[in-house]
Amino acid sequence: MKNIAEPILTKSGYQQVSEEYRPDVFGSAYSDFKFGAKKVRLIWDGKDGWGYAQIYLRSAANQPGDWQDIDCFLTEGDLESVPVNEGKINEFRIAVSDALKGEI
Repeated sequence: MKNIAEPILTKSGYQQVSEEYRPDVFGSAYSDFKFGAKKVRLIWDGKDGWGYAQIYLRSAANQPGDWQDIDCFLTEGDLESVPVNEGKINEFRIAVSDALKGEI
């Protein structure tokens, strides 16, 4: 999932700032990306076999905000089927791209 979203993020100026992989927790992982004050997190739930992205939205007056889910996810089946589920993968790419443009 990261290899799908990372090119979109880097093209938009985001850089990876942290990553955690937990093989002891079913292979769950997350990666954080940042561009100035903007943040995106990619999350993989290894137990349930699905992943999604979140964008950090600041509240008014530049106060601390909240993480908001980007309304699209990928399952292990989408990524590992033969052939992979290109339709769902493209939906995910579009959802991430739209979120970066503020269209979520």
